[in-house]
Amino acid sequence: MLAKRFEEYSGLDNIIIFASGVSDSRETKAESFGREKKLLLETLSNYPERDFVYFSTCSIFDPEAADTPYVKHKLAMEQLIASMTKSYYIFRVSQIIGKADNTTLINYIINMIRNHKPFKVWRRANRNLIGLDDVFAIVDYIIKNKILKNQIINIASPNNISIIDLINLIEKVLNLKAICTVIDKGEAYSKINVDQISAIVQKLDIKFDSEDYYVNCIKNMLDF
Repeated sequence: MLAKRFEEYSGLDNIIIFASGVSDSRETKAESFGREKKLLLETLSNYPERDFVYFSTCSIFDPEAADTPYVKHKLAMEQLIASMTKSYYIFRVSQIIGKADNTTLINYIINMIRNHKPFKVWRRANRNLIGLDDVFAIVDYIIKNKILKNQIINIASPNNISIIDLINLIEKVLNLKAICTVIDKGEAYSKINVDQISAIVQKLDIKFDSEDYYVNCIKNMLDF
């Protein structure tokens, strides 16, 4: 998903957009993490003079995911990049609303509702979601203006949304009713510090606080 969106960067000879890593936060296989590390090391070695762009994860702020193999791997890759290259951007991205080949949270909920399949929802669970085009706009602005270099930058919304509220919005977009059972479980996602990008978000006129933000992102994803 990110590789396709940043495709216009592929012809530039001063920057590497590394979007070939592990993207499934449920991944546990050591060989999958090993493949990303191997490719990462090869890329850093082959292009030492280029600005290196790496997409990490905001899942470190999720109490249910912070201790997973995926998050530990991403943190290790961040440290590797910072120690091996003199010019980098590490973007910790929250969950993206966009077309994806792998099963994202949004895709899962949409498919379950469309196919009239029952699923379970954790009452206290919430997530931080951001539209794919907004991720691109923020990252593109940072790179082109050569700011925040050699830093770890959170690319996320200042707001979290409960899974129950998210399902209600998807029901609204699809005009279908979900068949879900609410389970009294879950733990709230920590608030993500987005102070680094707040001025950029304002300049780009991204309306995270708009009541239609998520609806519009979902509609764009579905080509409504």
